[in-house]
Amino acid sequence: MKKYMAAEFVGSGGDDSIQRLMGKNVVARRVVKRDLFEKVSKNALSGIEGQKRVMEEIYGVGDEVIARWRITGVARGSLFGLEGNGHPMDITEIGFMRYEESGHLVDGYFELDSAELLRQLGYKVVAAQ
Repeated sequence: MKKYMAAEFVGSGGDDSIQRLMGKNVVARRVVKRDLFEKVSKNALSGIEGQKRVMEEIYGVGDEVIARWRITGVARGSLFGLEGNGHPMDITEIGFMRYEESGHLVDGYFELDSAELLRQLGYKVVAAQ
């Protein structure tokens, strides 16, 4: 991560929408420290056995990059604070990123399909009324 991320960057996490669905108050955009992001990232997806990420699309213009990738595996443990219970998962995540001249990420917005992930893990998803 040190190779590609600035020591601090402005961003959001892919699981923010899950946290909001679970009733947690999550600040949409915040300053993120690389060391903390690295630690949280390792734990957030550590419950996925056989985790595989496949880049499906990536586009860049100037210092901005937009990408979409698929995350697959079997959710055996904790995943973003949810229990996987051995359910297979196949979800899409997108990222909108901006890099400084040195090639380090300085601004990033990441979002995954939270409703689909919850459905695949066996949770009931109800639309807000």
